[in-house]
Amino acid sequence: YNLKSVLKSWKFYQMFLIIFLSSPFGFFMANYYKIMGMKKINDDLNFVIIGSVTGLVNGLARFLIPLVVKKIRFKVLISLLIVIQIIIIPTFYQIIENQSLFGIWNAAALFCQGGIYAIFPSATHNTFGKNLWTESYTLMLLSFVLSNIFHFCISSTLLDLVGLEDVLWIYFALCVVAFF
Repeated sequence: YNLKSVLKSWKFYQMFLIIFLSSPFGFFMANYYKIMGMKKINDDLNFVIIGSVTGLVNGLARFLIPLVVKKIRFKVLISLLIVIQIIIIPTFYQIIENQSLFGIWNAAALFCQGGIYAIFPSATHNTFGKNLWTESYTLMLLSFVLSNIFHFCISSTLLDLVGLEDVLWIYFALCVVAFF
């Protein structure tokens, strides 16, 4: 491989697209969990605890996933993280009144975001080799940046037009496409 061949490879664009499509949901949950929860839960301390725990879980995923990726194939692990998101999104408003489940769903969402972020250094290294790892992973990181910008565009334009529930369905569709 050389950098030109990395940019021409289907594997690079497949990985890039998986990041781009599966990351916005985590950004959304990190920003809007309290706004969604306040529709049904009136307990600010609960939101503080959930925010703290989900932050820890996100950090824990960034530590644990690289350890697990050595034992579980990339495709299996990334599929599992995306499937968790696909389960969380359509069930989110069914569990929102239960504070414990609300916290678990948020922690799971941020675990997936941290896991998706953490899985790609190893996957990029394993796919493109140690000689091109730095360059290929730097390009792969661009997908996270673009994904965050995409999330911002969705949130700043569509949120007021369609509401939180419908924006969740957009993220659901993105995750389904990322899965396939």
